[in-house]
Amino acid sequence: MITTGNNRTGPLKILQRAAAALAAAALAGAALGADLRGARYDPASDSIVVEVAYRGTNPRHEFSVQWGRCENDAVVGRLIDSQWRDKAIRSYRLFDHVSLEGIPCRPARVTLRMGRTSHATVLVPTKGGSDAS
Repeated sequence: MITTGNNRTGPLKILQRAAAALAAAALAGAALGADLRGARYDPASDSIVVEVAYRGTNPRHEFSVQWGRCENDAVVGRLIDSQWRDKAIRSYRLFDHVSLEGIPCRPARVTLRMGRTSHATVLVPTKGGSDAS
């Protein structure tokens, strides 16, 4: 729409409508994501034990890991929620084991990431080693 003159309500109304749409989406229970609360190496299972907090409709979300490349004995794994579109109804906390089967290098400093800001770093020794902390 083309407007002329000093019509200052046009852009303001657009911003108000956008804010209202965002608020409506939040109130509708759109998923808010998951948060990686902690991680540690478990030598007994040769895996990384992670604590994940998330919101959803059920306690049975499954998380997978997508490994990056190894650079300078460090690797990043991205944790992915299989039900990332689940409505954020209840809060859940999950402890799970992340398999190191697909890790591209060992020993390594492993950083697991979820979303944009949630991450944890652990040291993973060579297989059968005990040099992790």
